Amino acid sequence: MHNRFQAYLVNAMQALKQNQFQLAAQNFDQLTALIPKNPKLYKPAIVAYLNSGQLDKARVLLPDYLTLYPSDADLHNVYGDLAKKQGDHQTAKKHFLKAIAVAPAIAAFQYNLALMHYELAEYDTAARLLNQITEKIPGHLNSWLLLIKVQLKLKTPQQALNHLETLADLHPDAAARADVVKLSILTSIQLQDSEQALQWIRNMSKSALTQGDIEDFCLGFLDGKQPVNALKALNFGLEIFPNALQLLNLNTSLRHELGEDEPLSCWQNITDWSLPLVVGFSQTLLLLSKPEDALNNLQKFENRYQSETDYCVILAQVYLALSRYQDVVAIAQSNKTLSVVAPFQEYLVKALIALGENPQALATCEKLLQENSNDQYIRALYASCLRINDRGEYQQWYDYQHLVLKTKIQVPDGYASVDEFNQCLEKELRALHVMNESPLSQSVTGGGTQTPGYLFNNKADVIQSLKNTLEKSWRNAIDNIEFSQLAKSNPLHQGFTGNLQWLTAWSIQNRTGGFHLPHIHSKGLFSAVYYVKIPEQVAQSDEAESSGYLGFGKPDLPVDLEYDHKVKPVAGELVIFPSFFWHGTLPFTDDSERIVVAFDLNVKE
Repeated sequence: MHNRFQAYLVNAMQALKQNQFQLAAQNFDQLTALIPKNPKLYKPAIVAYLNSGQLDKARVLLPDYLTLYPSDADLHNVYGDLAKKQGDHQTAKKHFLKAIAVAPAIAAFQYNLALMHYELAEYDTAARLLNQITEKIPGHLNSWLLLIKVQLKLKTPQQALNHLETLADLHPDAAARADVVKLSILTSIQLQDSEQALQWIRNMSKSALTQGDIEDFCLGFLDGKQPVNALKALNFGLEIFPNALQLLNLNTSLRHELGEDEPLSCWQNITDWSLPLVVGFSQTLLLLSKPEDALNNLQKFENRYQSETDYCVILAQVYLALSRYQDVVAIAQSNKTLSVVAPFQEYLVKALIALGENPQALATCEKLLQENSNDQYIRALYASCLRINDRGEYQQWYDYQHLVLKTKIQVPDGYASVDEFNQCLEKELRALHVMNESPLSQSVTGGGTQTPGYLFNNKADVIQSLKNTLEKSWRNAIDNIEFSQLAKSNPLHQGFTGNLQWLTAWSIQNRTGGFHLPHIHSKGLFSAVYYVKIPEQVAQSDEAESSGYLGFGKPDLPVDLEYDHKVKPVAGELVIFPSFFWHGTLPFTDDSERIVVAFDLNVKE
């Protein structure tokens, strides 16, 4: 045994010296099998495991090693970083703090703690830590860069600008760095100095820009209510990346929302029609209600891509839009590999419903749900199949009595009444509705617009007051749901584990005749709508007329089903419901507007 131990030890240490970490880790495995607890081997084994990607093995050894050597700041920092990557932020914070306590002069340890808070969107805490670092260790460049990013997240661009100026004094060479220039651009955008920002973008080395940078600039302009400048940034980005699908999609959507005549013009400069671009362009044509053009586009590339799964899926989607339901079934019959492709199976279910093959549609959807039990769209599709087949479980799934919640918000601090609050909120929201049309991918139709980006990134007092009062309302309402009292077949019967958090939020302004087509929210667990302003016609309407009502149960499927539950909108009230519930709104004809704030919630990972 001694000879084997020595041989493994020599091999392990030699492999470490030569950076052959996988080989070193294999030898440490053998050493551990011979002598499970050998403190002398902890540190080199940890190094081998970390560098060979065997993080779980490293984490097993780290607590024992640090118990014996609590003053090893480097390994405390390593443990903190490892725990952070594995989502154990409490352990990560504990060991970052221990590393800092042992070696307070090492900026990297403090920086890693601040970086974790930044990644957790705990920007105030990150700012406090970074201000301490830059004050005590002003030469730590990365801390300055992260502090500027934090100030931009906090929407304090003047402080970001001050830090950029200080950085230029401390590190004169840094001003020309691409990452510093990008931060300067984002700061100028927030300061509404759009000409300076656009000039810097044009002057940057094209090789230093990424598609992600262009997206960041675009979103920054949109966040600052500058959609035209966002489009300019996108146009410049597409000169560098003409085949970038995300930039093409953003460009098309923005042109559409601005009401431009040629929203598809950016697609004319594509130099290589890869399959993702073929699919993306066809999807865009469908969003623009041009299914015939989408089919023509696909037929151009039939010989090249007809055997590819993504091609078959988008072809089925186009056939559905053209009411060519039998062609969707034919694709399924000719390509059995599509039986495990969820998006295609969704289209097949729709086609079967349209063809009146309701039992087969239900059976197909049951199999689909078994394989994708948490998919909100498939849940909605299955509920509709239950309804179409007159199955009693439908009422158990769409349990409106227990799962559609209506509540009044509390009056936010600083306001005399909800009416006064809504008047101030309406004024702020109107200023954020800078588009002329609704987004391509959204359900608004017949006249309406949507605010771009995440609404609660806006730091206006009235917007933040809205966020706070809404959170109190939805938490209280959802906490009072007795999930165990739901039917066992209901997907929410066992409730959910984890803490609900904001996923996204936006405002919608419907004009006369505007309404929402039936849809679900595929990324949320719960969705909600808060009514800010309601037209008089809607306020006076009864259920028989249902003008402007929120309706549930009518699916976006080729079948004649109507809403089977309706909720009357009331200004100052919040309606909450599971995201897999089909919902939409009925039109109103009042010469007025409806202004709402909608949002999605999901479990914090």
